[in-house]
Amino acid sequence: MMSLKPPTVIAAGYERQFKPWQVKIKQPSTILLGNSRNLYSSDTTIIGGADSYNFAVAGIGMNELLEQFKHLLYVNHPKNVFLAVDYVCSNSPAQTYIHFYHSPIQEFKAQLYRLKYLISTKTLVNSVKVLRENVSFFSPSGQRETFLFNSVNGYSLQQRVENREASRSSGGKQKNPVCNTSSLKSLLTLAHQSEINLVLFTNPVHARYLTLDTELSLPGFGLLSNKKRTVEINLLVAEELNKQPFPFIDFMLINELTTESLDFTAAHEPIYWWESSHYKTILGDQVMNWLSNYPQHQQSNIGFPITASNVTQHLQQQTIQLEASNKAALHE
Repeated sequence: MMSLKPPTVIAAGYERQFKPWQVKIKQPSTILLGNSRNLYSSDTTIIGGADSYNFAVAGIGMNELLEQFKHLLYVNHPKNVFLAVDYVCSNSPAQTYIHFYHSPIQEFKAQLYRLKYLISTKTLVNSVKVLRENVSFFSPSGQRETFLFNSVNGYSLQQRVENREASRSSGGKQKNPVCNTSSLKSLLTLAHQSEINLVLFTNPVHARYLTLDTELSLPGFGLLSNKKRTVEINLLVAEELNKQPFPFIDFMLINELTTESLDFTAAHEPIYWWESSHYKTILGDQVMNWLSNYPQHQQSNIGFPITASNVTQHLQQQTIQLEASNKAALHE
């Protein structure tokens, strides 16, 4: 009898279609919520063993993360959740996320959408293509196991870096000095009320991408400034509910990992980076190992716990380190 591969193996590129159902079927007690950085790099078995799942999807924003979290509470109610908060502003218009549901009516609509997806010609063609290539795109725990080299992501290192940074630069310098944080506030409130062990964290990004983001963002915005905003909201929600703030770990540091040379002329690939915004599993494993041992003493050069008492000094130090890194890069 022919053995069938699980949907997590054959459904590459359709995370929103299959991951909500995987969470319902698997009922993991430990879940990671994040973006494409985690999709490629985060092996959740390090932090939760087989009873864990990487629920990261590419391009997710805070509005969608809130709906994803509500979906978790409805179908699973996990014990531990690790939430990537690289981006905390939810300025995009409200919309319906048909893949996630937290009521019987929404579940019925999601079932219909899933059926339409499963029987579509496009799904059939993609499934046959993957079966012919015999490539495993996803691990059983939801991590994408292969980076997609294509015309969008690029093939060579130079193409990958330039395409990613061009995507970040495409909108030009930030013009809207507004950051709607209502979705993050709602998510943190639900986590407290549901008594979930939530840990907030930022992903590593390469120093050159962090520099680009800083240049294109208004003062008080961007990846660095989002950290202080997250600390403030985390503290505000906790005080309103008479709770302790959730732990918040910063992996978006300036260190020997995030300043690795991205040499376009080298004969070998970088050790830690697919391009300047997405890191490889070898770095992801260090992040997961750090989180799995928290709150035991950890290497501060890899991850750093941020609190209301240290965030200002921490960001000042990072700004100095980033400037020094850029100067050093100019002399290489």
